[in-house]
Amino acid sequence: MAEDGLTSWPAGLLTRVRILENIYKQTVRILPVNPSFVTAGNKIILQFPTDSVFDLKSLSFDAKITTCQAGNQSANAANNYTQTYYLPRNGIASLISQIDIRVGGRSIQNISQYNYLYNIITDWIYNGSNNCEEIQGVMDPSVMMTYNNGRIVPRRGYPVSVFDNATPTSETNNKYARLYDKYSCRRFIGFLGEASSSIINTAMLGDLVIELTLDGSHV
Repeated sequence: MAEDGLTSWPAGLLTRVRILENIYKQTVRILPVNPSFVTAGNKIILQFPTDSVFDLKSLSFDAKITTCQAGNQSANAANNYTQTYYLPRNGIASLISQIDIRVGGRSIQNISQYNYLYNIITDWIYNGSNNCEEIQGVMDPSVMMTYNNGRIVPRRGYPVSVFDNATPTSETNNKYARLYDKYSCRRFIGFLGEASSSIINTAMLGDLVIELTLDGSHV
């Protein structure tokens, strides 16, 4: 770090600036402690690395999500023709029923009905604006796009598609009979998004664990 123009700084402050020379920033990917595949009602446990400094403003919760398919429309529907389930508005945040934040094994914040509170607070704060910051956030489930045969096309209503029971995880099933894509959540309420400082040092704070409980299939 060049010190041109810094000689007039107070000695104590200049010393602190010099120490910052060895500080660097990198993206850290935190994988769940529990198995990576979860479904409605399951828990996701995230353990933050020790002796590290994090900026919670850059926190992003990313997941590949596969929705269920709604089955045949009626008893008279053609065999294996199904309807698609959509994610709720605000995507991942609306799938979380509870967040428990623990430091050193002790819970410092436990938010029940997280998805309900999240939708109320974000509606009040953003009022439908700033949606560009929520890429892959499903701000509005009625405006969704998919990629098919070299074209980007909208998904509207409840499209009906054949579901192949022989290959339930096939690309055709994932593309037409249900949603399968990567989604992200970059806005949070409570400690993760509204703490007095977004910078946390786990060397000083202690072991930081976040436990997310997914809501039921009704969402």
